[in-house]
Amino acid sequence: ALALGVYAFVRLVPIKNTAASIKTDAVPGVALFGDITENALTNEVLALELALTEDSGEIAALERQIETLSEEANKLFVDYEKTIFNPEDRSLFDQVVARRVAMRTARAEFLQFARQHDARESKGAYDRVYKIPMSNYLKAIDAEVDYNQRSAATKSDTITSLAESAQLWVGIGAAVALLLSIGVAWWIIRSTSSVLRSSVHALNEGATQ
Repeated sequence: ALALGVYAFVRLVPIKNTAASIKTDAVPGVALFGDITENALTNEVLALELALTEDSGEIAALERQIETLSEEANKLFVDYEKTIFNPEDRSLFDQVVARRVAMRTARAEFLQFARQHDARESKGAYDRVYKIPMSNYLKAIDAEVDYNQRSAATKSDTITSLAESAQLWVGIGAAVALLLSIGVAWWIIRSTSSVLRSSVHALNEGATQ
């Protein structure tokens, strides 16, 4: 029983650690980068809307929305960085950050152009200046999202495997313990019976003398 208890404890430790990793890393990572993806796509749409309008009031409103989304993205990036625990995740995140910097630089250039030109010219600047850096940024985001999804799936599979292994070996241990218990009980019964037979035989011999 003690051995089974020790084994169960030892097997539960990696299960607990993997579950904690899912809670603190994989799941928050998927959720946060889902928000980052939504933020980036919304920003892209707003920039395109800005390129197609010549209304100064609407341009100002769109710029405010873009800036608000950028501030929200900053917070999401700070929160995500707290969930990074391995080199692959760090490398992918650094690529996202680098491409975001390039995208923001291109966007600033595009917005400056759009303020001073008509919709046709602004659309051309959007395609020429902003579209490719934004596409590269989204690709980097997709790579990080894919990593987090794979990480969550792998850790989930690990927990399932560890639990099934623990269940199997605990079952085997219980069966062995049962067999040992039966063997010990049989040995005790046999030894007791042997002693009793010897005692009865001795008593019978004493009675005949």
